Amino acid sequence: MDNTFKVLELEYKENPIKNGEYIDISDKLLDKRNYIFNINGIVSGIYIYEFFNKDIDFNKIINTFKKYSKMYNNRGDYAGIVEKSKLYPSYHKYINENTKYNKYKTRVDKSSTCKYAFSNGCKYMVLNKDKTHYKNNKKELELLLNKDIIKPINKELKHFFDVNNNNNIFGFWNELIFNCNTRSAIHSDINNKDDLSCLCSLSTDTEKLPYTNLNLPDFNISIPFKNNSSILIMNLKHIRHSNDIIKEDLLKYRYSVVLYNK
Repeated sequence: MDNTFKVLELEYKENPIKNGEYIDISDKLLDKRNYIFNINGIVSGIYIYEFFNKDIDFNKIINTFKKYSKMYNNRGDYAGIVEKSKLYPSYHKYINENTKYNKYKTRVDKSSTCKYAFSNGCKYMVLNKDKTHYKNNKKELELLLNKDIIKPINKELKHFFDVNNNNNIFGFWNELIFNCNTRSAIHSDINNKDDLSCLCSLSTDTEKLPYTNLNLPDFNISIPFKNNSSILIMNLKHIRHSNDIIKEDLLKYRYSVVLYNK
């Protein structure tokens, strides 16, 4: 791993684009370089281009997590503006001229005809100490993740940020989400307990999908993730982010893992 970093001062300029929408940013950072992101002179994030050992079997990790992944309709802004094409047919009857939405039209509100709110469908899995699939497969999951993924990330986290290791199941973090085949719309992780989270972008075919970009629309930059290699540790609770364009036929290779605190 290259231990040299370029320090980049991020300048906030609120983008009028709304949560739930998509944006393609032309100002992309140079790849093959590590970055420290400062906001008002304070370290707010680090990006490491080639972080993970090349011998890690990411397909094994992806296939393990896929077993526990299901389609849900509760991701709000992340899932984008509600569209019938992204909903199960059983939800279509709730979309009409009288439908009420949240502020960004990324969630349909409860109503007299529908007893629950819902968003576009997204396939994912959440892992924490209370989940049945964690309890039943604890040793397998620890063997899969701890040595090559969790411990190296936490070591890097403590090098740059003053945080306490709370002895959570993922070191500093107590929850992991595994996202399947999705291009995220503009959102922030406002419901997280702590500011910092760690994002890893994965691909089951790095020849066809070697990179994905993470956009920060209010800073007008796009961060190039080398799939199965790069990490970003950043204040994603308050910084809006989304994915750059990903061709539809390549989404089947696209996965991501995020570590955070709830």
